[in-house]
Formats: sequence, structure tokens, C-alpha cells
Amino acid sequence: MALYYNSNNVQQSNNVYYNSNASNKVYHNNNLVWQKQFFIYNNGVIGNNGNIWVHWSAYPNNYEFNKNENGKLIARGGYGDTQLKIISGGYNVSGYSMLHVVGNYELNIANYGEDWFGLSSVANDYNPNICNQYMKIGDTAKSFHLQIPFSFNGTAYFNWRFLTFHKMYISQIYVV
Repeated sequence: MALYYNSNNVQQSNNVYYNSNASNKVYHNNNLVWQKQFFIYNNGVIGNNGNIWVHWSAYPNNYEFNKNENGKLIARGGYGDTQLKIISGGYNVSGYSMLHVVGNYELNIANYGEDWFGLSSVANDYNPNICNQYMKIGDTAKSFHLQIPFSFNGTAYFNWRFLTFHKMYISQIYVV
């Protein structure tokens, strides 16, 4: 979706005002042409209804979780078969269709790691039933921008399941 004003593209992260009122959606001929991003997490700031629930299946050696370290959501796992499960929400995702997760990771103990990202319609459910994406970590550090499509109207909860042996930095989680 693109909105242009005086030949300039209006980014989905910007604001649109009509008669001095902020608008989250812009329609043309009854068709949605632009929609503002809804941030679940944005560079250290947790979105509306911004609760974050954290659960470790077991506490590994050398583990870490931080909601805001230099504008990033950070998880680091250590030794052991441990999963960190993170849930945030609920958020009304009606009218949105794509979950974005932006971040980077580094390996700190072994040459692998695993993460799952997604949305669930049930609070405290660590198995996303709206959408999910599995990400296996390779043996070099890298940045990523996941785009996970979904079709759902109602309240949703962001899910992140983290398996140890790497350090993950999340800078943005949003829907468009």
C-alpha cells in the first residue's frame, strides 16, 4: 500500500492528518490505500497493552533477558536444553495482514540456535495458531527482517520461542 502527497511517498510509520485529526487508515474510492504501522515493540518502547510475559523452561548458565538494552529486546541462552518463551499483547490486529520482526543475532556458545515467531489468538499460549515462522540460526552473525503473512481479525498475542546457544537482538516488531 502506498500513499503519495505532492509526489512524496508517505511511509507507514508516519502520521496522516485529515482536518487536524490523526488517521490510521486512508481510503480512496472505498479502497484502503494506506494504513499506519502498529508497533508491538519499537526500539525499546513496548506498544499499547505492552505487557511482556517471560517464561524459562529451565534456567541455563549464562542466560539473559532484557526488555530494553540500547533500544533492543535481548535474549541470550547458555548451556542446556532451555527455551525462553515470550508473549506480548493482546493487540487488535483487525485490518492488518503482515507481522514484521526486525533484528539480528550472534552466536555465543555453539554454532546453532532456533527461534519461532508468531501470533496467537489465545493469551499465554506458546504455540502460535494465527501465524508462525521458524528460524534456524546458522554459523555466522546476521541481521534479519521477517515478514510473516496472516489473516485474522480480533485480539492477538505476539509469541517468541527462543532456544539457547545464541544471543538475539530484536529492534522492531510491528504489523501492517
